[in-house]
Amino acid sequence: MAAFHILRRDLLRYLRNPGRTALLFAIPLLMAGIFALVFGGGGEDGGITIRVLLWDEDSSLLGRLLQGAGDRPESEGRLEVVPVGQEGLEMMNHGDASALVHLPKGFTRAVIDGTPAAIEVIKNPAQRFLPLVVEEGVILEIVRPGTGEPLGSGEVGEVVITSFNRDYPLIRFATGDLSAVLPGRSPCGRTNVRIRGWMGRADQSTKVRAMFVTPGQVNDVRRRHPEVLRARLLVEGEAGNDRMTLHCEAKERPAGLAEAIVASIREVTKLRGEVLLAEPGSLPNDGKVIEDKRKYT
Repeated sequence: MAAFHILRRDLLRYLRNPGRTALLFAIPLLMAGIFALVFGGGGEDGGITIRVLLWDEDSSLLGRLLQGAGDRPESEGRLEVVPVGQEGLEMMNHGDASALVHLPKGFTRAVIDGTPAAIEVIKNPAQRFLPLVVEEGVILEIVRPGTGEPLGSGEVGEVVITSFNRDYPLIRFATGDLSAVLPGRSPCGRTNVRIRGWMGRADQSTKVRAMFVTPGQVNDVRRRHPEVLRARLLVEGEAGNDRMTLHCEAKERPAGLAEAIVASIREVTKLRGEVLLAEPGSLPNDGKVIEDKRKYT
């Protein structure tokens, strides 16, 4: 009997606040539309598939509606909603999804009661805006930050522009912005190269123990060792206790490779650093050459 009264009370609250009730149904559609605009389309045109992690601590109607939005036929290949728990935060750190939607405990009750309610959305910075079609009068290259080394399709790097405009010509102008070339053609009919839009800044220089370390230096170290396919410098620690670790993708690992790279780091940067050898393809494809994860508080 007590359960019946609770159910009756909640139903009356829904009926008493039709606007708030409608909001619960409208939010999933609104969020699906926002994700489609922010991250771009997917499917047959070769665009980005939107993978959204849903952490619903409230076991709410909204959570079920959001999952349903990902199951609709028109969403197939474009929107994937994956229910997760707290592990979703770690998955976002590894770049395993486009975004994480967090519905805190008590969210539904707060909406019905008219009290403040918040939805937390954590975006993947590597997937930001709609794909862009490059103008036909522009030559676009994607290069590794800190170098002029061209990268292949799909790899994230710095945008370099050449334009033979008579009023403002540009020859291999480094924009300082990160992006990546998308495969396939635009569904609008234009046939020129497409890029994924703005994905961050290429200038990743950082200060370690009073010395500046630049992406160019990291690439100088990498070029000294042909076995290293890709490299990413991770800076960690607290203020005054900086640690540098160079993560290197290497298929071939001759004896003494790690020690030789450590020596190169010291020679190029004038700083001590460690080396961690990784499997090819294991480093994130986000254009970062230097990642600063130090804590300042």
